[in-house]
Amino acid sequence: MKYRLHSQVAIAISSLTFNGLACAATYSVTLLDTLSGTNSIAYGINSEGRIVGYSSPTEGSGTSHAAEWSASASHSLSLLESEYAFARGINNAGQVVGATSFQAVMWSGTTVTALTAPSGLGSRATAINDKGQIVGQSHSGGRLLHAIVWDGTSTTDLGTLGGEMSFATGINQMGLVVGAAQNRFGTFHATSWTGTTATDLGTLGGAVSYATGVNNDGNVVGYSATLSGSFHAVIWNGNVATDLGTLVGGDGSYAGAINNLGQVVGYSSKSGDITSHAVVWNGTVATDLNTFLEPELVSEGWVLDVANGINDSGSIVGSAYQVGTSNRKAFLLTLAPVPEPQTYGLMLAGLGLIAGVARRRSKHQ
Repeated sequence: MKYRLHSQVAIAISSLTFNGLACAATYSVTLLDTLSGTNSIAYGINSEGRIVGYSSPTEGSGTSHAAEWSASASHSLSLLESEYAFARGINNAGQVVGATSFQAVMWSGTTVTALTAPSGLGSRATAINDKGQIVGQSHSGGRLLHAIVWDGTSTTDLGTLGGEMSFATGINQMGLVVGAAQNRFGTFHATSWTGTTATDLGTLGGAVSYATGVNNDGNVVGYSATLSGSFHAVIWNGNVATDLGTLVGGDGSYAGAINNLGQVVGYSSKSGDITSHAVVWNGTVATDLNTFLEPELVSEGWVLDVANGINDSGSIVGSAYQVGTSNRKAFLLTLAPVPEPQTYGLMLAGLGLIAGVARRRSKHQ
């Protein structure tokens, strides 16, 4: 009896400790609706948890619908059944940007606004901040031309680093724009723009680099070639580049977004696996998001392969791939709630009472 009671106390305390630590780092995984198709990808998530991306009947079908998911419903933003459309960014006011066919657009509720590019070229929009400033690029004949900013009724061409082409992928609340631009040698380098002033962010020693996102502290993420020729996820603080590395055994990685807490998401290769794995970086520590997949999803062949967006609550979106099929689904990861300190106190007090009872019983035996 004495041994059993003491064992129960030890098990309860160790269970509390383990579960408490797990709560602080555990995600709940949800595969999102494909809107009657077989494929979907999520690109962005705002502070309210509204998610945007696209859904398509089959991978490579040539048609897709811009899509939005929320806690209560999912729906298509596209107006035409045959339309090729996608949504790439959403701000905290719920304004969504992307493109329909070759035209950049903004969705605000049920209103769709076409965003005109300079010289009447085609365009696509990739990000929007809370002030309604939108970034993207003009394009012609499938070639990306110049990074542009839409600000109300004005459109600004951001130019390049001396080469021909550039594109913009992110903008923060202060209007700092990031993307990539060609230099005079025709090589793409990660670039930030303040107004129309372009700054070359450099590389990790390799030839090329690309910026994909920026937070309100001005920290920029993306990916860069290294001296070995592989590509690694990178974070720039000013023009200082830090290699975020890979999962154990991986030779390549990519960073796609950063929140205002400095958490970075993307993907990494992994030793022995031909499929990339979605990753979150806290500092330079990479965590494979597949460690949070439920056994049923693993048994069905699902792999979280790309993380594309993260909000300040730590919720992450991206895409999951089902091995052995052509199916792909957008996913949402949300952090499990962490018990309040007073909850821990009450549980520990209860366990202390159990331990006291166990000690008194052992003395009488």
